[in-house]
Amino acid sequence: MSGSGPTSTDIETDAGPEGAAEDHRSRTAKLRREQMRRRLIESAILVFAEQGVNAAVIGQVIEAAGVSRGSFYNHFRTNDELCDAICEDLADELVAYTENVIAGSESADGAVALGATTVLSAALHYPVLGLFMGARSLNAEALMREISDGLNQQLHLGMASGTFVKGDTGLTADMVLGMLRAGMLRLAMRQTAPLEPEAYIRGTVAAILRALGLGPERAETIAAIDLTIPAFAEDSLIARAQARHDAYRKKEA
Repeated sequence: MSGSGPTSTDIETDAGPEGAAEDHRSRTAKLRREQMRRRLIESAILVFAEQGVNAAVIGQVIEAAGVSRGSFYNHFRTNDELCDAICEDLADELVAYTENVIAGSESADGAVALGATTVLSAALHYPVLGLFMGARSLNAEALMREISDGLNQQLHLGMASGTFVKGDTGLTADMVLGMLRAGMLRLAMRQTAPLEPEAYIRGTVAAILRALGLGPERAETIAAIDLTIPAFAEDSLIARAQARHDAYRKKEA
């Protein structure tokens, strides 16, 4: 019967606004969830900077973030899950910075040396970063995975050109990452004696290059690059956490 019910056009017109509203609600909910997660991570890393990376500080994080316990557990079930998330965000910042530094490298050995030097220097000048990535074995996976992506590319290039000895890139990357992680922890804890930190960094980089197949003289030459202090943005998690840690240590002294 004509006019007895809605036409297909009417149905599409009615469904359109409802669909748009639902999509808007979904986007808004996702944005709020991401903002809450970021808020918890930022609060947590500042608390960890004061209490130490191995502390169980869920209560302090909840207080610092100004959220309910239920809101916290909607995002993280345990202290370790929280640390995993922190390390992922720290890894994003460190890897992005390092990739920018090595962007102009013209050789695989130069890129590996510069990248390793940057990572180790970051641990020296931002000890909180080194402690997170070195001390918490499970939570260092995010950093190692992201560094590994760029490292594997340089290893492939170096092996193809004959600069590095040929071998399994996965095993070779594991070796390099293990040396970097151990070095980050030593530098963060200032346990490089009898070497000064700068000499320890150059020695570690040279050892990595020798393990990749470079001769001792070539490895020492490439490793002897200028050690600049990494300059992370003031609003970065790395810089903010270190500033909070330094202020806390000064107050406790």
